Amino acid sequence: MKIRAKLEAAGGHPLRRIGVAPHSFRAVTPQLLKELLNSIPASDPVHIHVAEQTREVDESLASGGRRPVETLLDFADGKRVFCAIHATHMTEAETQRLARSGVIAGLCPMTEANLGDGIFPARRFLAEGGSFAIGTDSQINVSAADDLRQLEYSQRLRDLERNVLADGPGRSTGRRLFDAALTGGARALAQACGFDRYDALLTAFAQARAAVAAAWKPILGPDILATEQENPV
Repeated sequence: MKIRAKLEAAGGHPLRRIGVAPHSFRAVTPQLLKELLNSIPASDPVHIHVAEQTREVDESLASGGRRPVETLLDFADGKRVFCAIHATHMTEAETQRLARSGVIAGLCPMTEANLGDGIFPARRFLAEGGSFAIGTDSQINVSAADDLRQLEYSQRLRDLERNVLADGPGRSTGRRLFDAALTGGARALAQACGFDRYDALLTAFAQARAAVAAAWKPILGPDILATEQENPV
């Protein structure tokens, strides 16, 4: 809370938001998460890693008898922004509940593919009205377009179809995914969802990417293989 107070006092970019990101229910018990939520404003977004790999789900069942997404949904009362990072391995019931709960699914398609995590059930999730955002996670790639492409391609490989996530015949898959990721991403950051803020969001993204490049490229650049040429990490 001292760190939070200092960040608030420092001011900064009008698009900046303060939030918390407990890593997973393997490290943070439901009781600890409850105490954390009680200590921060309801306006703070909460991002939490859940169900990225089957091992994590198995460990959660073994230790507490519940699956990670089930546990998260206990806290999703609609009063606070939650972003479930990964949420790769869910039952059909969990997928439906997560989609209808208002929790944003924070997907990292390139990283999840690189690690062999599995395939997020995007088709069912979107059909149930779910919202998603995309992120980079391990920074294997920092291209929003590549992440959205990987999300669609993963569904095609699983379902043996094309244009799986297009919103009906003759509709653009890319347009739907871009608009959905922009809206869900804004919500995940507790930002206004209107497209009138699109330019400001892109400016903030460009500034963040430039900062990463300036900080890391001289150190890591020579040692990183098989990534895009301009990828600083």
